[in-house]
Amino acid sequence: MLLTTFSAQFAAALERRLTALAVASPGIAARITVSPIRAVADELFQLAFGRRAVPASDEQMRDAVTKAASSVGDSGYPLRFILSEWRYVVDAWQIEDVTAYATVPRLGRKSRMSAGQRESGCGRSSRRRAPPWQSAGC
Repeated sequence: MLLTTFSAQFAAALERRLTALAVASPGIAARITVSPIRAVADELFQLAFGRRAVPASDEQMRDAVTKAASSVGDSGYPLRFILSEWRYVVDAWQIEDVTAYATVPRLGRKSRMSAGQRESGCGRSSRRRAPPWQSAGC
């Protein structure tokens, strides 16, 4: 069984306490792997492609998203919102078009751009997985 979390510190704490958590089922702790999700993703990537992934740094991602947003012109959205949408929605859910962006589940703040806001930028970009403020796939 795989028990994973976004927090490396929480994963380490769970692993230290696993024996106590599984005391009612002897031997089960040995069948449970506790790992932060990033480590799981790294391992799966290496198994699939035979090399370590080299993800973009936060700064590289911020620069690329800022440049893409600037190329559209003034979208009316604060850069902080655009970066958040890219990181936690478009990139995280592998969004490839406006329809997918409109229907992706919102697990927190439940806010998204309105249909009018999504449609206002149609045709400005045809890049794969372009951010929704560029309205890729319209």
